[in-house]
Amino acid sequence: MKNIPMKRKIITPHLTGMKKIILSHPRIILSSLAIITLCFLNVLLCSVSNTSALTYSSNVDVGFTFNPTVSINLSGDLLINNLAPNSSADSNTVNVTVTTNNANGYTLLATAGTSSTDTNLTNTTNSSYKFTSISTAANLSSLTTNNTWGFSYSTNNGSTWSNYTGLPKDNDDEGATGKQLAKTTSQSQNLPIQVKIGAKAGPEQAAGTYTNVINFYAVANISSGRNYTINYIDPSGNAEDMPAQQTGTTENNKVTISNKNPSDVGYEGHLFYGWCDSYDGYSEYMEYCSGEDYSPGETITVADGTGDIVINLYTTWYPPVMAYDLTVTNNSEGIVYVDGNRVDSNDSYYGYNYTEQTIISISIETPKLCEGTFKWTADIDPPYDGPYSGEESGSFSFALEDFTSVTISGQCELDDQQL
Repeated sequence: MKNIPMKRKIITPHLTGMKKIILSHPRIILSSLAIITLCFLNVLLCSVSNTSALTYSSNVDVGFTFNPTVSINLSGDLLINNLAPNSSADSNTVNVTVTTNNANGYTLLATAGTSSTDTNLTNTTNSSYKFTSISTAANLSSLTTNNTWGFSYSTNNGSTWSNYTGLPKDNDDEGATGKQLAKTTSQSQNLPIQVKIGAKAGPEQAAGTYTNVINFYAVANISSGRNYTINYIDPSGNAEDMPAQQTGTTENNKVTISNKNPSDVGYEGHLFYGWCDSYDGYSEYMEYCSGEDYSPGETITVADGTGDIVINLYTTWYPPVMAYDLTVTNNSEGIVYVDGNRVDSNDSYYGYNYTEQTIISISIETPKLCEGTFKWTADIDPPYDGPYSGEESGSFSFALEDFTSVTISGQCELDDQQL
């Protein structure tokens, strides 16, 4: 059976998030468990729906889509047990673990409450007892204001803890405005986060167990930009105005190269053509690019992934060309044109032959007031196949080389009858 060649198209992963809610009144706990169950079902469904599918088309392309998944595991509920009036206490510690199949890792965030309630702690038997959130407190003993609470977390297995703070109110935006607890950069990173809450009760509060609604969001990170370096190299070493080394960070896997156009002074007549991402290893002046060629200012698309990128771009040149200096002098009574441009007195033309020969066309028009025969002659120095001559309006062409001068002479002559 004949092997069929295949191409792969990788589509950049999009954001996929997961939310877990803990720390609720018993009635809220039931709904939280339901939400957690739905979340886990959602992850399972995502795992099924995200199975890579191979789709064959008429051009034998094979494509697949990768949708990253994340899941959150909580070791329990946060409860401040037996908080007495006019005292301070903190909750048990809960471990929050996130797993993902996303190569760029995940971001874990936390919010408090919902869009319809304030951040508070609620007594399990009397919902009128509430605690408002606090601004900042270094530790539990710093909770000196009555009826306040705070959230704290640790990223190093409890060796150090963050200050007790309030959490942003949840706005059902999948944690976009939540407090960031962790952000990883790869799939292999798995940071166990420990969390707890603490509260300071005033004398009017009732004794009991206190808790709150805390929302945890885990969001798959999108592909971040990669650091890149572009080296501009002229193998001949004779180019001027070479672009300097270029560094930066990719945006959407794209890099824009310098728009500077080098000039060559090492071999008269070379003309810069563009950049090539490969070098043949021996040509001083590469005339053909065996890889991808780019023009100044063009955008390069690089592969998705991680790690720094180094791009080497090499000069390519038009084939060697010949400089020319052409002077045309019109000493005739007629009108002279060089390649369609009228000659005024002594006109000079400078340039390069970009092919082996440059063909120059010169035309002569009969003077408007000539009532006889206009006769003209073209003297070319250095001599070619000419001199060229003619009567009335006419033209001639010749291959231009190096330094050339053309002098056109001619006048209107009357015939015998007119005399």
